[in-house]
Amino acid sequence: MGYGETAGLLPARAANAPAKVKNIYDPSTWDPASTQQLQDARQNIMDISDRNSNVKKSTASDNPIEQQIWNANMDAAGKSNGSMSGKYFFIRQDGVGAQHPSKTAGYGQGTPIRSYGPFRNVGGGDVPRGSRTYIDIYDK
Repeated sequence: MGYGETAGLLPARAANAPAKVKNIYDPSTWDPASTQQLQDARQNIMDISDRNSNVKKSTASDNPIEQQIWNANMDAAGKSNGSMSGKYFFIRQDGVGAQHPSKTAGYGQGTPIRSYGPFRNVGGGDVPRGSRTYIDIYDK
């Protein structure tokens, strides 16, 4: 993230979320397991960023929705105590399967030791908007 890489991700909707509620930003519709996984992933990435100079800190835009999710990132980072495992992380799109970041990208390679997700990508960017998205944590 520590501060930005996951700012475009929201937890997946709960299976029993009311169909009428179309606002994906409404926390009452989020799946609690996905919410916890995203919190854990953000905390894990913060721990990784403390040990890996390839993780860069970005800044929030003026978009109020992004700012709200940015604050969630910061809350997770604040709970980080350096005890979580992993040296690298990789955000991937649903259906692609496990991927290994290239050495040239600076993230190293290795076997995923934990996969978080799925989440909903609301920000677009490298992963198309609306895609189900995962965060893989690597140990080498």
